Amino acid sequence: MTDCQKNPALTSVFRIRDAINSRNLTGLEELFTEDFLDLTDPSGSPRGVEGYMKTLEHFARTLGMHVEEEAIIETPDRIIARVTEHGKGVASIHGEEAAGRPYTIDAVHIFHTRGDLIAAHWGLRNSLDMLVQLGLVEPPRGRK
Repeated sequence: MTDCQKNPALTSVFRIRDAINSRNLTGLEELFTEDFLDLTDPSGSPRGVEGYMKTLEHFARTLGMHVEEEAIIETPDRIIARVTEHGKGVASIHGEEAAGRPYTIDAVHIFHTRGDLIAAHWGLRNSLDMLVQLGLVEPPRGRK
């Protein structure tokens, strides 16, 4: 840990990013507390580690997502990552007309941490921009 690093779980957050980008999620379960909660899990998904791993697998393997950090803010028990997410449309999710189309969106991920482990996650993604880029909805008035 460098002098400027305030949160020992930052390496865990970077491991998640690297796992998504490499499509290799092996061993990520060890980064989470036993009572971990994903507070933005899709409805119907388990909110614990099992559900979060399914979400990460969906992002990495189904959407072919690539994540780039734009900014990181740390406190002793929180990590906030503003990221750019690159992915592609998938026929079974977005329809045939969007299949293979690339998109790039902004997202914010907030991690509550305990020591070097992640205890909770909240994520906010600009899904409207994704839908516009995939050609599934018209852009809001005044936006291209």
